[in-house]
Amino acid sequence: MKVTATQLRANIYAILDQVLATGETVEIERRGRIVRLQPVAAEPRLERIEAAPDYIVGDPDALVELDWSHEWSELRASSSTPTSSSGSSGARQKNSVTKRGR
Repeated sequence: MKVTATQLRANIYAILDQVLATGETVEIERRGRIVRLQPVAAEPRLERIEAAPDYIVGDPDALVELDWSHEWSELRASSSTPTSSSGSSGARQKNSVTKRGR
């Protein structure tokens, strides 16, 4: 596909989306010269991870065996939290009895 710089400026996002969707190269003509716009295959994200061997001191396989359940505050909070049936409903019943008694 060939477009002028003016056409590119007017439709830049549509042209970019088309290039990415189809993989087709777009040639932009400006002052008698051609500039090509073409997609480049992205490198997979896992390929860009840099190795950091010094972050784990010891045997990395030992990390799989660790039990952190005693450290999780959610587990401790959920075991000591009262259930909804014994919570605030008893207070509401007590208040309603005292109002009737007056």
